[in-house]
This record gives sequence, C-alpha cells and structure tokens, in this order.
Amino acid sequence: MGEQIKGLVHQTALAYGFRMIPKIKTFDRWHIHATIAFVLVAVFALMGCKTAVKQPKQDEFGRLRILLNILNDEEWEFIGGRIQVVLHEVKVESPLAASTPEGRKLQEVIDDHRPSPEIREALAQYRKAQGVGPGNTAAQKNLVNVLNLRQEAILVLQGLLR
Repeated sequence: MGEQIKGLVHQTALAYGFRMIPKIKTFDRWHIHATIAFVLVAVFALMGCKTAVKQPKQDEFGRLRILLNILNDEEWEFIGGRIQVVLHEVKVESPLAASTPEGRKLQEVIDDHRPSPEIREALAQYRKAQGVGPGNTAAQKNLVNVLNLRQEAILVLQGLLR
C-alpha cells in the first residue's frame, strides 16, 4: 500500500511539474499526511477552490437532469432554474422511499415507464402513506406546473416535492 501511495504521489508530482518531492524510502504517518496535504493543495491550486468545493453539488444537479430524462438544454435551463429555486427555499429531506411498500411500488412504476394513470395512482398511495404534511411551497407548485407526471413522481421520491 505504501509503495502504491508513494508511486501515485511521484506520478502526480511529475505530471504537474512539482519535482521538489524528495524520494522517500519509507512511509510513516507523517509522510502519508504530508502527501495527502500536498495532493490536496495541488488539486485545489490547479482547479481553484471554488470549483473543487462546488463540484459535488453540480454532480447532484446533473444527476437530477438524468433522472428526469431532460435532454434539451433549453428545457433543462428552464426546469433546472425552478429546481434551483426549490433547493434554495426548501430544506430537502429525502425520505427513504425504498423502505416503504408504497415507495417501492412508485419506484417500480417509474422504472417500468408505466402509463400516467398507474403513476398517478401509485403517487397518490405514496403520498397517503407519507401522511398529511405541509403542502408544496409556491416555488414547488411553480415547478410542478412545468413537469410531467413521471418527473413529478421522481422529484417526490427524491424529496424535492411533497
């Protein structure tokens, strides 16, 4: 393991022009921590701190685009903007949909691309099983108005909509 880390550090250093790493014969904890710190500094310096910090959020946002099956950039810009408003206004608490029979049924209906009446029925059963809670905010209602039923069901399972 130590040799792999050592090789990786030297490859990283050479690839990015950092030739100042001494050839380390043994790796102890201090060397491992120093190596990790060096690699992190190099990554942040090359990518910029803002980009590196924002990346996980962008990945999650891109995952929503794939889940909703939105291929058109203009459509994604329109719907994605509304999703961002919802994300900023609402504390998203993703329920464990797979842990309930209704959640599993709704996920199955979505995955099988079943017709809208079946999605509507499964969504109603899921909402009923979740219990009565506060309704959608204005931003959430604005988002629901531009989604099809399948997309709405996906966002309900993701915790963005009620």
